[in-house]
Amino acid sequence: MKLTKVQRKMLLGWHHTHEYGMSLAFFLRKALTSWALLALPAAAAYFIIVPNLPGLGWTVVGLCIGAALRDIGYYRIGLDFWPIRDQIVDWQRVTELLDADAG
Repeated sequence: MKLTKVQRKMLLGWHHTHEYGMSLAFFLRKALTSWALLALPAAAAYFIIVPNLPGLGWTVVGLCIGAALRDIGYYRIGLDFWPIRDQIVDWQRVTELLDADAG
């Protein structure tokens, strides 16, 4: 079976956490790029828009903060659910799929 790029990335992440354990730091490392990209409009809104249009500027800043908080909520759910997923996933099959896709 040929895995898509997204499928391979997901299975590699699962395989990594199965081998090394799940942690909040793992999720934060995964989110660093998207949060950095989210910080750009938030900073622009704060420094450029807020002085000129406070309502719009604070709205953009609030949306960016809300998106980051939403991500943290998703990560917490992932951490809570991981022990169950770790027990029900066929890890031998995950390894087989990754090996077949690499070869």
